[in-house]
Amino acid sequence: MTKKMEPLKLQGLYSLTTLARALGVAPRMLKRILRSYGVALICTKHAVLVPLSELKSRLPELWRSLVLTERLRAGVLGAT
Repeated sequence: MTKKMEPLKLQGLYSLTTLARALGVAPRMLKRILRSYGVALICTKHAVLVPLSELKSRLPELWRSLVLTERLRAGVLGAT
C-alpha cells in the first residue's frame, strides 16, 4: 500500500528520508549519490539533513526535477 505524499514545502533543510521518498529511491542510495556530488550533509543523532542551498548549487537538475515533480503531485501544473 502506498501512502500519498504531501507536497514538499520550501524549507532550509530536508530530511534525507523525505527527499528519498519524494524521489522514489532508497535513502541509502540517495545518500551515496549526494556524497558523490560533494553535497554537505548534516548528520544528527536521529536524522541526516540536506540543506536546500546544497541541492540548488551542486545538483540543480535534481532540484528542478524535484520541484517539478512536487508541483505535479500537488496539482499546481496541469497534465500535458
